[in-house]
Amino acid sequence: FYLPDEGTLVLIEPGEQFGLRDELTLSHEYVHTLQDAWWNDPALEELQEQDETEYGTTISCVFEGDASLTSILYMSKVHGATWLEEMRAEAEPEEKSEEEIPPAFQRYFGFDYNECVLFVLAVFVDRGWAGIDALYEKLPSTTEQILHPEKYFASETSTDLPATDLAGRMGSGWERVELGRFGEFDVFNYLLTIGGEEESARKAAAGWGAGWIGFYNSGSGDAAVQMLHISLEWDGVGDFREFKTEYERGLQLVGSVGEFGMVSDAWIWQDDRGFGFAIWEQSAKRVDIVISTSAAGLDLARTSLLTGLASAE
Repeated sequence: FYLPDEGTLVLIEPGEQFGLRDELTLSHEYVHTLQDAWWNDPALEELQEQDETEYGTTISCVFEGDASLTSILYMSKVHGATWLEEMRAEAEPEEKSEEEIPPAFQRYFGFDYNECVLFVLAVFVDRGWAGIDALYEKLPSTTEQILHPEKYFASETSTDLPATDLAGRMGSGWERVELGRFGEFDVFNYLLTIGGEEESARKAAAGWGAGWIGFYNSGSGDAAVQMLHISLEWDGVGDFREFKTEYERGLQLVGSVGEFGMVSDAWIWQDDRGFGFAIWEQSAKRVDIVISTSAAGLDLARTSLLTGLASAE
């Protein structure tokens, strides 16, 4: 592994045979030493720390995707076309963990080594090594650009949907404790988690225009109420409708207890984790989703959202 703060590449050798998997890992980490030598720019760290952007995800994506692709190309050049099969043959069976990691978290953990490798590969195929070098000068700004390289090439960014702060509308005692971007990969992961169908989730997440997620809190101890608010805007009405159809299908799977269904302007549901609603605005190609640990908190958020949306019109 590579320690960027110390500029040190570390190899721990337990005395066993150095195999193909070890060489793949070492070549990957060696690329990180080169990246750090050429692109050790404090401005990158500042971008990564901006919670209201997706740079915290996309910068890591470029570094890991580049290192992974380069190590794969290195292994192919040195060991030939059969290196992957040979590496798999020498691998020992992995022990299964008693505590399984939820699939949604696995997808987040794997993003740098799956979607990001494919993104860097697309850049390499289209623009060669010069194109990969240029990634560090012009970083992808959204996970949408990662999932659809053609949008990176076209410099398509998010729409100008502003973040909404519900705390001021819901009265004293409420505070927004965190705000971040909810990108296309987040939408895909969310839809796949509740709906279970990968291809339909991927299609419904496409056409993402902008997204925000805010976490709120009120009270403390046993009286504390937590709530999250997701607001999404779409590129077109067709994209909006496709998401709406897939999301409503997912809601019917999770809305297992309590009130569930369309009430006036919103879908209302309850499951074993809390209470939720979704308000649709087709003319604005926008949806607002709120999930709360309290039914009363949910009603307050719904009223606040409707009031704010009406005043905006």
